[in-house]
Amino acid sequence: MKRFLVFIAATTSLMLLTPACWAKADSLGINKDCESHPVSDYGMTSITAFSQYQAESKKITDAMTSFCNKGKSMGDMGFGAASDQSETESRQWSNANLPGQSDEQKAFRDTTAHLLYYAMLNGFSGFDYPKAPEQNNAPPVTGFSPYETCNAISSDAAEYSTSQLPPNVKISLSEWKQIKSEFEMVCLAGVMNGNGQKPVDKKLMAGLNDIARDVYLQSYKIGSTHPKLSSPEQNDAVREKKNATERAVKEKRNAAIIQQNRKDREKQMVMNHQVQQSVASLRNAVMQRMNHTTDFSGKKCSVKVWLSQKGEVLSAEDESGDAGLCSAALQATKGVKINSMSDDVYNVLRNVTLNFDL
Repeated sequence: MKRFLVFIAATTSLMLLTPACWAKADSLGINKDCESHPVSDYGMTSITAFSQYQAESKKITDAMTSFCNKGKSMGDMGFGAASDQSETESRQWSNANLPGQSDEQKAFRDTTAHLLYYAMLNGFSGFDYPKAPEQNNAPPVTGFSPYETCNAISSDAAEYSTSQLPPNVKISLSEWKQIKSEFEMVCLAGVMNGNGQKPVDKKLMAGLNDIARDVYLQSYKIGSTHPKLSSPEQNDAVREKKNATERAVKEKRNAAIIQQNRKDREKQMVMNHQVQQSVASLRNAVMQRMNHTTDFSGKKCSVKVWLSQKGEVLSAEDESGDAGLCSAALQATKGVKINSMSDDVYNVLRNVTLNFDL
């Protein structure tokens, strides 16, 4: 008969107990209710569907209770030895008490042996097996990250595996993490095989217990429903291509900025030259209209002039300086017209101050 293994967590927890605890190993299952609950409700449901159980229910339940109570007395054994003895005795009892060669009779005999095996180990460990697959639901996944997925699945499995320990049995955080890491390795194997469209690893499955098998199949299904992950080499190539594209875009953008800055500087230089020419033309035009400039030698005056875009003087006023020179300058601005100006130049010369230093 194929060996039915209790999940990895039980093995790990028992292996991590100190020698002093091993000497009192009976206490692991001492609180197990073997009379009314030798196996899990899920386990009982799996056998009550057989018509043969209806005729022999008392014999089967009595055997489960007996096997469970015997498990309580096996504290001097290690887990491996307890598992071996449970498997042997459960098969012997089923073969001796449940004869028949029809397919249904064989299935009933195998199911009974399966439950007797768990009944004895439940008495030994205090757990409640077999576990229903529905209790190990996949966590909600919004994206595909194998490590995040398996972190959630393995945490759930570890929580479940330790939640049914008797109240007087405690495990440390490091022991819990060890249990979780065992499930996580199984999960990663399942999720990567599923994602790689590889068949279920039957050899691996054969060596797992019920909960570990659930973890593997659950993660395998999740992996198979997501697009295949790229290999590290492909990821590197994609990453390098992305980086190269980003560099090219950045270089192109920088080149465009440099070119635009150069155009802006050239445009500014042209405009500055035009402004200087317009101011010089305006000042020269005013100076040409002023008479007797020698009379104002050593004098200074600042006059503010408003222009139209066509270059016409609209108005003027003195700002500071010699009154005589300013009066002559204001009189000279009347009727002055220079060349029309571009929008950019006019924005600068809409009004301009002319300085006269004679």
